[in-house]
Amino acid sequence: MRKSSINCLSILVQVCGSVTFEKITNFVSNTIINQNESIRQASILTFSTLTEAEDQSRILDFFTMGISTMIKLLSDPSKTVVISSLEGWQRIFSK
Repeated sequence: MRKSSINCLSILVQVCGSVTFEKITNFVSNTIINQNESIRQASILTFSTLTEAEDQSRILDFFTMGISTMIKLLSDPSKTVVISSLEGWQRIFSK
């Protein structure tokens, strides 16, 4: 189900572009360091869907701001968060 959700959100980002950017960046900014591991996981995977946006210059700025947090999450106590971080990195670097 997680993979399907990410695929749907990726398609939404592709189709709607900048309309979704503010919503996604606000969600990620407000949840990336949440104490609940499921929320952190969702935030990381949502962050990675921005790679589907057409306006990559805006995305690059947001990625640059968030890169240190993403690196820290690779050593998160939760294995699911670490795995999601790796999946997020994979999506980011495959573009």
